[in-house]
Amino acid sequence: MLEFLKEMDDFDAMFFMPHDDDENKVEVHARNFVDKGEPIGGSPMGPAWHVVLFRIGDEGIAEDVDTFDAIFSEPREYISELIPLNFFGVVARKTTTSKVFLEDFVDKLKGN
Repeated sequence: MLEFLKEMDDFDAMFFMPHDDDENKVEVHARNFVDKGEPIGGSPMGPAWHVVLFRIGDEGIAEDVDTFDAIFSEPREYISELIPLNFFGVVARKTTTSKVFLEDFVDKLKGN
């Protein structure tokens, strides 16, 4: 796992986004939902998470936006593998209130 991610814990969503001033850097932010809701899904391996992934195209616009749900025991490990491959996105805990949050994020990403 990338060292700086080890310091981030107790989060409902983790964003790994292009840096505003340097396209070769990634900004990572951990956030908690204001309205946490109730967890949906999961397994003994871990909770269910929403995942949104994309890359930045030549014109600086999000391309190849992909959304799916997954079960992670450690989402920070997953993010650690994506950052060096130039993927950006968000991993958010799947709850009764998270769908609206993720739909809004994807709409903004696609410019809707």
